[in-house]
Amino acid sequence: MGLPQNSLDEQQLQAGSQANGESNADCVPQGSDLKWWSKETIAIVTGSNKGLGYGIAKELAKQGVTVVLTARNEKRGLDAQKNLFNEGLTNVLFHQLDISHSESISKFSTWLNEKYGGLDILVNNAAILHVDTIRDYQAAKECLEINYFGTKRMIEAMLPLLKASPTGARIVNVSSEYGRLQWLTDESLKEHCSTLSTEDQIDALAQRFLKDVKEVTDGRMEKRGWAIEYPYYQVSKLCLNAYTRYLAAHLMDLSQGYKVFVNCLCPGIIQTDMTLQEEKLLPGGVAPDTMDEGVDTPVWLALHPIGGPTGLFFYKRKVIEF
Repeated sequence: MGLPQNSLDEQQLQAGSQANGESNADCVPQGSDLKWWSKETIAIVTGSNKGLGYGIAKELAKQGVTVVLTARNEKRGLDAQKNLFNEGLTNVLFHQLDISHSESISKFSTWLNEKYGGLDILVNNAAILHVDTIRDYQAAKECLEINYFGTKRMIEAMLPLLKASPTGARIVNVSSEYGRLQWLTDESLKEHCSTLSTEDQIDALAQRFLKDVKEVTDGRMEKRGWAIEYPYYQVSKLCLNAYTRYLAAHLMDLSQGYKVFVNCLCPGIIQTDMTLQEEKLLPGGVAPDTMDEGVDTPVWLALHPIGGPTGLFFYKRKVIEF
């Protein structure tokens, strides 16, 4: 995975990223001039009752940020919060949230506004992965509905609640290596996807894909230029990446927009319930990346010093091509 020609200088991106001795993730700036957050800083992590989301929520809480842990299943979410409490992390709250339902997002937004008046950090981690043997329209629609459309609705609901401050707010979208353009099998489709610059264009691409799913009866989406492996997941993350670029540029054009930093990342392949369901991702049941490695980049982006990057795609803190 090569760095794009217009990538930021590595020293600039990693400024202040020395390890905190009490932290599992080597992602926390040192010094009062770099640490901009406090217990008053509010971070939302979607899909955080287990796996990567749980790890991100835990690390942010260890750094003193007030974290709202969310999950579709209330019992599992409360159990996750209890586990963190038992580790001494009492700055973690739980609220039920299902990003695939607008009503759930609306209820969450109302609660958040009433309790805290807004948020500073939004980490969009909630996602699903259908195993590659499941190829039908309903599976494709569900994957896009949660991984792209649901995440987009969550962002739209949170934007008015992002707190205005000199330090700025941060939106971190957990994406995937599979969302990169290189996995598409048609050059003209790659070119088209690389030029997506509006929300309508991205939505239209998602609908085009769903139309193709209906028409390709044998499930071989590469016939229409889509990815050979995990095409539903691939397109959902490709759309999320494109939306990240669009949103970063859109916010730059708005008043105070430069104070909202929006980035996406690939956390690597780590052992979670999601990856365990697909043997090809974990040959022999062993993940190539550790949980600490997966947590590192999203937390690094969430706590990045003021004036950090925006509109970029990261893997292990390095900018990679979309």
